[in-house]
Amino acid sequence: MHEKYKTDIFSLKLKTFRGISLLIAREFFIKALATIGQIILVRFLAPEYFGIFAIITFIISFFELFTDISFNQAIIRKKDKPDYLALSTIFFVREILTILSVVILFIFASYIVSFFSSFSTNEVLMIRVFSLTLLLKPLRSIIISILERELRYDIIPRIDIIGVLVYYIAVIFFSINHFYAWSFIWAVFIKEVVESAVAFCYHPWFPRFSFRFSSIKDMIKYGSYLQLGTVISFIHKSIIPVIAGNRTSPYEVGLLDWSMNIASIPRSITDNYGRVSFAAFSRIQSNRRLLSMAIEKSFGIISVICIFFSLITLGFGRELIQYILTNKWLPALPALNWFIGSIIFIGGTASFGQALIAIGKTKEILIVSTIVVIAEWFLSYTFLSIWNFTGIAMASFIGSLALFVLYIFLGRKNGLSVNLKNTFIYKSVLFCLMILLITLINYLLHGSLLFLILKLILVSTAYLLFSYLLCRNEVIEIFILIKQTLKFIKK
Repeated sequence: MHEKYKTDIFSLKLKTFRGISLLIAREFFIKALATIGQIILVRFLAPEYFGIFAIITFIISFFELFTDISFNQAIIRKKDKPDYLALSTIFFVREILTILSVVILFIFASYIVSFFSSFSTNEVLMIRVFSLTLLLKPLRSIIISILERELRYDIIPRIDIIGVLVYYIAVIFFSINHFYAWSFIWAVFIKEVVESAVAFCYHPWFPRFSFRFSSIKDMIKYGSYLQLGTVISFIHKSIIPVIAGNRTSPYEVGLLDWSMNIASIPRSITDNYGRVSFAAFSRIQSNRRLLSMAIEKSFGIISVICIFFSLITLGFGRELIQYILTNKWLPALPALNWFIGSIIFIGGTASFGQALIAIGKTKEILIVSTIVVIAEWFLSYTFLSIWNFTGIAMASFIGSLALFVLYIFLGRKNGLSVNLKNTFIYKSVLFCLMILLITLINYLLHGSLLFLILKLILVSTAYLLFSYLLCRNEVIEIFILIKQTLKFIKK
């Protein structure tokens, strides 16, 4: 029995490692496409169009909240494989809720946009067209959940990459042809259609005309707290479109949203790491010691990656914007620095958060998240009056730090004894050494694109060397992931 347990754990570790590698490969392609696409878009579209799209996305996302009860996580976490009846029931519940949301959006769109003084009937039509994409999501989300439950991360990245490629081709085409903010709307519409079709081709699944509420009762009970957590997360993300959208202009919303999206590049790595970790953590949820070791390793690896991104942005953000984008985006730099600073904490937040969800502590996470979000809303509103839109980014930094500390406390309270002392010490030394080096390099080399490229090469090489000396185990793990990722890319 003991040997079988060790074999199962080893098999799970291999699947988890492979899943992480595949998602990193996915991120490589997606971020490469997104970076190229964004560089092109910022030259054709002004910041205010990005702001308009950010606000409309917020409105659609708000109504999307009412179309789900976190069924995706419930499907993944369920110990026994959900049967066809349960999956069909989930589909029809979600589709009915989605239809109701779309109808409400069509009826009340004109009243909703009145909250934003710069909006007109054009934005009303955008909302109505955008809302139709929600109808496609119930089927695709079930297919993706089935694939994630089976750790089929060889398929999921392909679906995502195809979707992103289609989106950027479409949005660039429409922007070149002067569709302005409509460029985003039509591009998203096309992307959703293509992704749903591709997901169905990879894993054909269609609901039966059957419905039994009792088959998903336990999943609803588990998912209800998760869904409330999703609502809290949405309220957190709505700070920019609501507070900035109401008290500033679409131009400033565009700058703020853009800086947050740039800072989310390393965050997407932790999201994908957490995405795989949740499925893996769910399989070892009863073994607190093993789970604690997994959190520590996960936190260490993510921290090495996030610190590198934060150093590059803090050290060379101004030059990167000037040379790669245009000076019209420079006002976003202070907000970008605050947003990028907050990613230092997300390694711990992602690792502890996914582990706590895996052991069923969704209620506790909901309470902690609610406290942090309320505090961040208050700080954002206050700081906006003092430091303009940069104040919202400052509030985000404080909120990220607070959530990190509270998750550690919550984890230890529930038996997750993770040793963070060594991680903090070595990562702090690494960060300070690199800041000193960047300061020196910036003093000696400046004034041209060639020098910027040289500085990036020097800092990247030095970071790799210092990381290996101070955090050898994490660097080795990262190189193993990179090796697996390259194998997938070659395929």
